[in-house]
Amino acid sequence: MSGSIRMPPGSRPDTLPYVPRQRRPSWAEPDPVDELAKRLEEFIAAAVHPDEIAALLESDGMSDDQIRERYGCKDSFSLAEELYERVERRHPEPPGPAHDPWQIGLLGCLLRGVVFALPGLGYVLGAPLLAGPQDGLGLPAGTVPLLAGALCGWTWNQGLAHRAYSWLGLGDKAASRRSLLVGAPMGALLGSLVALAVAPGH
Repeated sequence: MSGSIRMPPGSRPDTLPYVPRQRRPSWAEPDPVDELAKRLEEFIAAAVHPDEIAALLESDGMSDDQIRERYGCKDSFSLAEELYERVERRHPEPPGPAHDPWQIGLLGCLLRGVVFALPGLGYVLGAPLLAGPQDGLGLPAGTVPLLAGALCGWTWNQGLAHRAYSWLGLGDKAASRRSLLVGAPMGALLGSLVALAVAPGH
């Protein structure tokens, strides 16, 4: 038979002796990278490149030292690549069917055709200016005014289109429409004034 267990002085006989708590092995600890991937799963799944994830990590204030200590990666970019590999891509679908720009009505097609035909009207209006006497450069007298007006109009048109598309990019269609309605007549007037200014006899 085995002998009785010797109890330390002052201990109660109905209590068990103290057993030191064993440390949990490191391999049993949850992977911190997996925990981070789970926490940022929605963002990582929609990312198209690891750099997007790296930007998010840096915006959260994670330094390279913290990343090395917590996750065992050398910097935010290596951690972002690891997260990108562990999470499956799930890009969100756009709400509703995509708009087809070619599906427009008859009126829209006719209006677009008229707009595309306007440069031809310019040739018709400018033809008499190209049939006059020659200037000092050996060109018809109306060549330089036409070129000056066309160059001015082209420059104005590029700036106006950029401004209108900038408003569209900001989601303000009304401002884009106003800029076109005001800017187009002003551009035509400015081009005409430039052409008159360089015309012979002015």
